[in-house]
Amino acid sequence: MRAGPSGARRRSHDRAARGSTFRGFVRPPWQSQGIGTRLHTALLQAVNPRWSSLLALPSNQRGQDLYARLGYKYADPYRNTPDGPEFDLLLVHVRDAT
Repeated sequence: MRAGPSGARRRSHDRAARGSTFRGFVRPPWQSQGIGTRLHTALLQAVNPRWSSLLALPSNQRGQDLYARLGYKYADPYRNTPDGPEFDLLLVHVRDAT
């Protein structure tokens, strides 16, 4: 079976908390073709959140550039565990409350 352009996986969805967790990426052979932007746009349209947050490795410059183009702003450093790797917590305001 051939791998598609997206390595996306839905990890969980909790409607009661009105949140979801999604881990996704675009495989290198398909990068720089607008696929990440289209996936991101489709995901936000489907979920329709007020805010979106993501964790990004500070060393992932291609990812950082994409997230900046999508409007994400640096919020804080984030670690899953005290001795785990440090990520950048990025936020974007998607829509106002209705």
